[in-house]
Amino acid sequence: MRFRIVALVAIAIGAIGSVGSTVWAGRTNPSVVLAGMFVTWVLLPFVMMGWMASSAKTRPMALYFLMGAVALLSMLVYVAVALHPPRQMAAPFLLAPLVSWVMLGVGAVLGRDKKS
Repeated sequence: MRFRIVALVAIAIGAIGSVGSTVWAGRTNPSVVLAGMFVTWVLLPFVMMGWMASSAKTRPMALYFLMGAVALLSMLVYVAVALHPPRQMAAPFLLAPLVSWVMLGVGAVLGRDKKS
């Protein structure tokens, strides 16, 4: 129960920091549609993690740890990119959610209940 609460808090903090960093990094882009697409793409893994953490009564402790780590590490990547923009500004905002999806998928498969 405690791990789930900690994971949900980490997911919420990660989502707020990630979306804030995405908006900050794209503040000079005049396209509202493009900004909305980036915010949606960045936010989707956090929505999925929140659903995963709150949908089941029990999950393996390692999966909660993975969700919290993915949330916080993703946020750190976005903050670092927003504060120190690289040449290809969009690349981290496109790749980090993809890596998050892959890590969560592997964690969900490895952490599922074994029913035989």
